[in-house]
Amino acid sequence: MLKFKLLFLLLLVLMSTGCSFSSEDTWKERSRIKQGDVKQILIENSEGVSASLTDRVEISAVINALRTGVFDPGVFDIRVQDFTVTIELNNSDKKKIHLWLLSGANLFTDSEDDGHFTLNEDAQEKLVEIIKENELWNEDSAAN
Repeated sequence: MLKFKLLFLLLLVLMSTGCSFSSEDTWKERSRIKQGDVKQILIENSEGVSASLTDRVEISAVINALRTGVFDPGVFDIRVQDFTVTIELNNSDKKKIHLWLLSGANLFTDSEDDGHFTLNEDAQEKLVEIIKENELWNEDSAAN
């Protein structure tokens, strides 16, 4: 009976603290970047055309989209990245992300990680929307 009570108490503590046993390893867990720490985001396409995002709503949307990326330790052989994202923090540190979104792709790499991340459909659509709004989208530039 004592073992049952202890097990019940342990389960109760885990549930009340919000612990989860999720096996997903996301960019959110790996990067620990907070939206408030971001000064600006620079997005550059493969043709060298770039846009600087300083609007808090756009910055938040990009960071939230990247946070959903699920890590895969596998190394892939794919074309040159479609976009390079440089996240500049308030302390002047910079983080580079390489995106593959053209032709329906949904991948990105973080310069600090081996492997790649896969975006969910909503995150992919949001990043495509932001890139198109900033006139950086050119499907014809996708290298095969």
